[in-house]
Amino acid sequence: MLDILLLLFLLLLSLALGERILCLIRIKTETFLEKAVFSIGLGLGVLACGVYLIGLLGLLYTWLIWLVTLVLAVLLGRDILSHLRSIWGKLSRPELPKLEKKNIFLVSILTFLSLHVIFNLIGALAPETIFDAIWYHLALPEMYLQNHKVFFVSYVDYAAFPRMMEMLYTLALALKGEALAKLIHFAMGVLIVLGIYSLSRRFFSKEVSLLAGAIFYCMQPVNMLSATAYIDLGLAFYELLAVYAFAVWLSSRERRWLLLSAVFLGFSLGIKHYAVLLLLVLVAGMLLDFLLTSRREGMGELIKNLAFLCLPAFLIVFPWYLDSYIKTGNPVYPLLNTLFGTGESWEKAMFASTSKEGWYHGHSLLEYFTLPWKFIEGEYEGWLSPLFLFLLPLTLLIREKPRMFKLSLVFGLLFYTVYFVIVPFYTLRYFLPGLPVLAVACAYVWERMSHFDRFLKGFCSGIVVVVLLANLGTLFFKSVSVLPVVAGLESREKYLADTLVWYDVNRYIRENLPASHKILVGGAPFFYYFDFNYVYGSGPQAASYEERARRLKEQGFTHILLLVGSIDKPEAARYFPLIYNRELPATVKSNATRGAKLYSIDVDQGAESMEYRAQSVERRDKRFFSKLLALRSKLTG
Repeated sequence: MLDILLLLFLLLLSLALGERILCLIRIKTETFLEKAVFSIGLGLGVLACGVYLIGLLGLLYTWLIWLVTLVLAVLLGRDILSHLRSIWGKLSRPELPKLEKKNIFLVSILTFLSLHVIFNLIGALAPETIFDAIWYHLALPEMYLQNHKVFFVSYVDYAAFPRMMEMLYTLALALKGEALAKLIHFAMGVLIVLGIYSLSRRFFSKEVSLLAGAIFYCMQPVNMLSATAYIDLGLAFYELLAVYAFAVWLSSRERRWLLLSAVFLGFSLGIKHYAVLLLLVLVAGMLLDFLLTSRREGMGELIKNLAFLCLPAFLIVFPWYLDSYIKTGNPVYPLLNTLFGTGESWEKAMFASTSKEGWYHGHSLLEYFTLPWKFIEGEYEGWLSPLFLFLLPLTLLIREKPRMFKLSLVFGLLFYTVYFVIVPFYTLRYFLPGLPVLAVACAYVWERMSHFDRFLKGFCSGIVVVVLLANLGTLFFKSVSVLPVVAGLESREKYLADTLVWYDVNRYIRENLPASHKILVGGAPFFYYFDFNYVYGSGPQAASYEERARRLKEQGFTHILLLVGSIDKPEAARYFPLIYNRELPATVKSNATRGAKLYSIDVDQGAESMEYRAQSVERRDKRFFSKLLALRSKLTG
């Protein structure tokens, strides 16, 4: 409960802080919801940048982060209380659709959407068990707090990437812990729904706005991401805000909206390099608008608009690139390593890995048209809602196409094309930022079906209900599985040991190894849950196991922990005896589930074994020669 209250506190603080920035650039919003969505996005971005600055200064202390947060709360206290009263007033008088025959469908959609939010909240409150989160999304913030600074972790591949979401997780870990970090990512999903609703209400009806939010939120990738501390929902949220502000600029031609779009584009680039897809899409959209509309503005105005979009975005993300360049010699490390001479080609390594996993199938024209269907089949890390492929083709039946509807379709097509051409391997998470706007287009298609035939709209409504209900059923069973640990009926330790399997090695080390242990870890990099003194890597190599054991001992290592693979050769057992073994179960509960093998490093035992072996050989030889002499004496006697 405390984690939820802290989340609400951070959102209110971000709302008040972001509103000040909106006033500074003189942005006038149409509704309170529109102002709230933009303000929270700005406020969270500023908080993340503030944590990053504190980390660069080497001042990442929990007490200082609490102090700065409370000072901000005091300075913005009047605004926070005002917003709190306003939100409470709106929640106490909600504008819900009346339970009439014509509104039963919308009431059902609202119910499904609410249940998805509740079940996703339950998942977000459970301990983290997903691979990337415990590899670096949570592990890096924990390392920063332990060392009181933001620094480069050489053995983490993505440690030099822009890490704006990780800065928010650093804030969360400092204020409370892991659950708050997961709740921040969960909140990003809810904020996307609010952003979709607000954007749709500028141009379409409440029904379209509500359904658009449900189509996006009520699908498997969003459910999975809402329950983990990944960064993809944060990226989708900021890219939606960038597109939202860009759409308002297209209709109003007020450059302050273009500036706001640039700010959110910069935040998006500060979350993930793949936000460059959106940059290309927005630039392409601006060029298309210039070419297709008969405007009096000349090339000079186009160049100014491009500058308004690109320069602020670059200035926001520039510190991340500079930091990476200073620490690695490559501003986008480990991307383009061969260009900057900073190591082996990361792209080739990823290509080899993803080809092996079957995620890469080329960029042929046939693949371009069949990839969406493969997304629906769940081939690439998640299942796309079939509603996109069911409703979007019905666009051909619509004669009257409002400008925003056309923009949604053009944006979706451009984003998909850029994604297809640039992304070296396919995973649905990377296409997620393109789906909110396409969800708006789907919802509008549903509404227009009533203008053709009542049966057709009823059929479309039935398909929507079936799809959302099926996803809700899957999410329900997933939520039930974590409910015991969320409700406190099961301990965190037991849940993690049962889910991750290897996690139990922490208990064994804690109970059986001396405090002076130093463990070389190989295999899966689950740094966030390593509760012991470790070094990650392969360690020194040698021609023999005896020599390797001696070198490890000289470097202070006492044990080797392997989460993938084993030291299974008989001659190695003399120097690396297995003292703990937990096998990977047949039923895997998480993509971070691994077995664990813990070996001690015992050079003395190996040496004693070799000495004993030599002595045994000597004794055997003596017995052989004594028997040979006895036989000779008998023959000559």
